[in-house]
Amino acid sequence: MFPERWREIEEVFQSAVEMPSAKRTSYLAERCADDDELRAEVVKLLESDDLAADFIESPIWTDYVFLNTSAVKCEV
Repeated sequence: MFPERWREIEEVFQSAVEMPSAKRTSYLAERCADDDELRAEVVKLLESDDLAADFIESPIWTDYVFLNTSAVKCEV
């Protein structure tokens, strides 16, 4: 893919990512018009961004034994 195309994808993505989900659909329909490839690339980026935002929202370990951070003194 050409650098100009990536810049266009990035521009549309950056605009859309700041919008509420409800506005994104109409924005992409207008901005991408008949360019299905552009829309598909931007949608993939938006979906990845949405997934990344939820990454590590809760701890992996919820058992209190694993969350105990007190150090144990070791003598040699």
